[in-house]
Formats: sequence, C-alpha cells, structure tokens
Amino acid sequence: MPKTAPGTVFSWVHNNIWDTNLPVQQSFETDLRYRVASGLGDAPALAARTAASLVQPLRAVLAETPGDQPPAEASLLSCSDPRVQLVGLQHRSDDRVLVRLRSNAPEGLSARITLPPDAVGAALSSYLGEAGEALPVVDSTVTVSFQGSGVQAVVLTLAGGGFTGS
Repeated sequence: MPKTAPGTVFSWVHNNIWDTNLPVQQSFETDLRYRVASGLGDAPALAARTAASLVQPLRAVLAETPGDQPPAEASLLSCSDPRVQLVGLQHRSDDRVLVRLRSNAPEGLSARITLPPDAVGAALSSYLGEAGEALPVVDSTVTVSFQGSGVQAVVLTLAGGGFTGS
C-alpha cells in the first residue's frame, strides 16, 4: 500500500475474470470474521491457536459410564508439540476411534501423542480411516511424524470397548 495505515486490515475475496471460480450471476454477500493476535515464538502455532475457536469451535459431547462417578477433570489426548492440532475424532466401532491431526510446521516434525489410559493399540491410517502401519505404544504414547505441514490420522484401539455411543 502506498500509505501506512496502522491498525487497518485490508481484505478481499478474489475472483478471476474467466468465470471459472464464481460466475457473476452467482453473486452473493458474506460476512468475513477475523481474529488478530501477536506474540513471540512459532508463528504457525500462534496462528492455529488464534483461529481455532473461530473455525473449529468446541462441541460438547456426553461421555459417561453408567454408575461411575465422573472425574473432576479428564483429557482424552494431548500432544507434545503445539504446532499439531487435533482436528477430529470419529467413533469407528465399539473399540476404535479415528484421530485426525494437522501439523502447521512447514519443515515437518515428529510429535508424541499421549493416549487415553485404556488405549491398547494404535495404527497409522488414511484420513478416511483405512488402517495402515501399526505404531508402537510406549508409556501410553505414540509418535506421529509429519513430512511437512499437512494431515495425519491414527486409529486407536481401546480396551473393553472403551467408547460407547456414537
């Protein structure tokens, strides 16, 4: 821009003149929402944290075992690297859960995923859930590698049908 305008965000939706993306007769109005953050450290991790609640809001899920006292706090999964995001969980069967992950590290990385205590197995998977290579579970963790920024999926096997419901 020829003139500095502190605190101003310039934005536009681009359409090419060949009508291959959006023919003029399909015009529309839309609202654009922004999140802005500043900080030190890894820029892709900051960007992912800033946008997460806007583009992937948390959804409440009832998960209980009849007759048991619920814990005051619990965590299903955690990751050793903040550049890796959990983007989806899918109940595959009574004892399998598909975990979808995304890395925001262009240079690639390996991250340790801490599993639920009842996880007895893990395997790499396609993003659609087709089983692949088994992953060694060591101290309730598995290591997942990313060749660059991108996605990876893991199928977890839980002991005793640890997942109930759908």
